[in-house]
Amino acid sequence: MSVRQREEENPIVSLMHVGLIAGTPTRPKIAFTVDVLDVFYHLRRRQPSLGVQGFVKAVCAFQQVCNPHLSPLQTNVRQFKYVNSIEQLFSCAFNVFSKVQRRLQTRVNTALSQDTPNWQMIYGCPACDNVFISI
Repeated sequence: MSVRQREEENPIVSLMHVGLIAGTPTRPKIAFTVDVLDVFYHLRRRQPSLGVQGFVKAVCAFQQVCNPHLSPLQTNVRQFKYVNSIEQLFSCAFNVFSKVQRRLQTRVNTALSQDTPNWQMIYGCPACDNVFISI
């Protein structure tokens, strides 16, 4: 997959525009889709013992099974063969993904006035544990 980069645009920003997060801040060679990072995020929330290494090995094997017709030249990266560097790049990309998610959640909470320490007491019903939204 090739990504068009505008003049004077950071390559990381160009990748983000198409839903990819790179594992390195400069000259990215491998990028991971937001969907793959999101799957890992949700799996990790449900099963904290899930490791990066096992997940990346599984994704590499899955890519090989689903796209056996692609040659390494067509993929632009030798991504189907698992190497430790892919694990490290995935870990870095996942850290960026997590930071972006936290910042977005902070913005949403601020927009919904849920950024005060007592917002649950203001908008909630302690008796039935329901949350009400004031309009």
